[in-house]
Amino acid sequence: MSFPALVILSTLTGLQGVAAITGTEVQLAEGDAHYRIDTATLAVVRILPDGPPVPLMSAVETAGVVGTLETSGASASWQWPGTGLAFLVRIEHENLVLRVASHDATELDWPLASPAAAEWAVPDGQGMILPSGHADLAGCRAGTGALSYPAWGYLTAEHSGAYALSDGLQAEICWPEDAAGAVRLHYSFTPDAPVLELALSAGPADPLAAARLYRERLQMRDGLIIFADKQPATAPLDRLFGAPHAYVWGDGRSPAFLDDLAAAGIERILLAYEADGWDEALRPAYLAAADAAGWLAGPYESFANAQPSGEADTVTADWGDLFPAGCITGEDGARHTGFAGRGCELSSEALRRREDAPNVASRYAGHVSAGARHVFLDVDAFGSFYADHHPDHPMDRVRDRQNRLERMRSAIDDHDLVLGSEHVGGWAHGVTHYSHGGNSANLDAIWPLLRQRERFGGYWPEDRPRRYFQPAELTDAEAEALFSLARRLPLFEAVFHDAMISTDRWEFGQAKFPALAPRRFALALLYGTPTLWHLDRRELARIAPQLRAAETAFRTVHGTDAPAAMSGFEWVSDDRLVQRTSFANGLTVTANFSGEVRDGLEPDCVRAVRDGESQIVCPPN
Repeated sequence: MSFPALVILSTLTGLQGVAAITGTEVQLAEGDAHYRIDTATLAVVRILPDGPPVPLMSAVETAGVVGTLETSGASASWQWPGTGLAFLVRIEHENLVLRVASHDATELDWPLASPAAAEWAVPDGQGMILPSGHADLAGCRAGTGALSYPAWGYLTAEHSGAYALSDGLQAEICWPEDAAGAVRLHYSFTPDAPVLELALSAGPADPLAAARLYRERLQMRDGLIIFADKQPATAPLDRLFGAPHAYVWGDGRSPAFLDDLAAAGIERILLAYEADGWDEALRPAYLAAADAAGWLAGPYESFANAQPSGEADTVTADWGDLFPAGCITGEDGARHTGFAGRGCELSSEALRRREDAPNVASRYAGHVSAGARHVFLDVDAFGSFYADHHPDHPMDRVRDRQNRLERMRSAIDDHDLVLGSEHVGGWAHGVTHYSHGGNSANLDAIWPLLRQRERFGGYWPEDRPRRYFQPAELTDAEAEALFSLARRLPLFEAVFHDAMISTDRWEFGQAKFPALAPRRFALALLYGTPTLWHLDRRELARIAPQLRAAETAFRTVHGTDAPAAMSGFEWVSDDRLVQRTSFANGLTVTANFSGEVRDGLEPDCVRAVRDGESQIVCPPN
């Protein structure tokens, strides 16, 4: 930093809405927020009031030639002539917001500052924290899909840096394989996504810094839709919070199972089922009985796959003559093959244009007429979007996202259904109520495990699939990758806990890994997320005490009224195995994952404190 820049910085301290220029360098100040931006290289530094400068962005490899550089208040704008890129930078709420626009198809590869010994907080699923260069972190993650929301940050002993994109549709964040490499933000400008808007901040060490930044940005745009906003629109939503989730199979879809469930003392539960294999004469009575008991029951549904009518391997894939007419088509004219080689990927635009049944409205209406109170809609909210080049239903990725938002919103607004989906991304939180998979972490570690069918189980027998009912053991490396408490962070809960319910993937039911069940019981209470189960009458008879304990423990710690915002997270012990969460209603929850008694807490027990009252809850034997 040159001497003139130091002089200018000193004159900015404490002023409101000030900008100064030295060559290609701009300094912005507003209150205690001071930033230095090199407009030619895009390097960004925050100047903290009581510490050394904190680098946030490093110089791009090819510096731009700066055109007209203008300032106004705590903002500046400039162009890189010949590149089509225009820049605007401003201070908002002590954060630096940098907007890059291009109407040309071009790309920007932008290295982030990578401090030595930094750990990266990444909302990969629920969230994880790992050092740069770690094998489970290396690689690129899409701003929608692989990341639950497009924000991330780093943590050192002294400070934290945080980054949040307004929209991650065309963004990838890439972590290096070597700790010496830089983390990079890659953005592809296209006609449907011509603007990159990135908010940056730095401050005291806080593992939730990125989540706080993203939530604040949502609130500033009135983009955060919490349960209090959703409840008036959906009558049965008040049954969701505090309910464990369960998929029912075989005789779990019989009236006798519901009697067993009531006899076990279960007051709240969400029951999900596949549409295939029902005795259709029994389903309305089953759903009516579940509804009368105060439970939420409803089907698995999918709008993503189409197969030949009359030959489909599931009723959800039979869309009449939409196969092959409604298949997504690539630029080469080839159809997109569906999941596991089945049928094709069904175009959301083809389905949107479908006026006659079967269509989205008829599917929802059929579930409601049978008595369903919720629907789990596979895939839709995950964040994988497609372009379709079929001349009868062309769409870009923006249109695909909009179609998905509209059809999820229709379930709520038009059919009064509680709606869930798979690994719900932040972009879809306003049109969903729960996420199966949202409490999982490190998605790349999940898929190789699921492919090991002999060890993990397949989809048969149909009424009791081994994938869901067969207990399994994980290697130490697998358990570390998926369930290590020292490397997990509640980043999704820190943004969306009061907006939607997250639980585990359906393959990872609470009984799937017996050795990890006590740890996962405590983790669910620490984060305020429900447990998930797979049930038939035999399994319910076996695990009824555990299911009842999970429901009772959640009610004891978190209640059932509505979720409160998660306001904090901290590691209480140096080994990070004693952890504490705090919530906006005054509740704090401390969990001990250390394997030994700590501060009066037995292993895998939690202490909940609220309004001066303390309760200890431990997993069932």
